Amino acid sequence: MMSKEQLNSNISEDGSRRSFLKKVSGLVLIGGVLSQGWFAFKSLNSPGIQQAVNRYKLGQPEDFIDGFTFIEHAKVFVEKRGDEYSALSAVCTHLGCTVKKENSGNTQHFQCPCHRSKFNADGKNIQGPATKPLQYLELTISPDDGQLMVDLSSPIGNRKALVV
Repeated sequence: MMSKEQLNSNISEDGSRRSFLKKVSGLVLIGGVLSQGWFAFKSLNSPGIQQAVNRYKLGQPEDFIDGFTFIEHAKVFVEKRGDEYSALSAVCTHLGCTVKKENSGNTQHFQCPCHRSKFNADGKNIQGPATKPLQYLELTISPDDGQLMVDLSSPIGNRKALVV
C-alpha cells in the first residue's frame, strides 16, 4: 500500500504533467492556426492571383505569311489573308488543351490532342467532345512599336479582321 506522501507526490506530478501537456497542446494549436492564416494571407497577395497577363505582343504584321501562324506564348493562331489579320484562340473549349493545326488534302482544321475534338478553319467545332467553337480574339496594333497585339480577355464571337 502507498503512503499518503507517495500518493500526494504522484498527484502533483500528474497535475504538473497534465498542465504541461495542456500548455504544449495549446501552443501547437495556436501555431497551426497562425501558420494557416499566414499562408492564406500570402496566397491572396500573390501576383499571379492579383492580375493575370491578358495582352500579348505577337510580332510585326509584315513578319506573318498568308495562312495560320501559331504563337506559342499567347496560345493563339494569327491568320493572315492579304492585308487582313485575325486571332483565333488555340485553347480547346472542352478542357483547355492546346489544339494543333492539321492539313488534310486542301483543307485545314484544328485538332485537340487530348480528347480528339476537331474544329474547322473558322474555329467551329465539327467533332466532339468539345461543344463550343474556338474563340476569336481582338487584335490591335501596339501604339509604341506597331506589333500585332492580342487581348485574351476579350473574345469577340465571329471573325473580325484587323486591316493593316
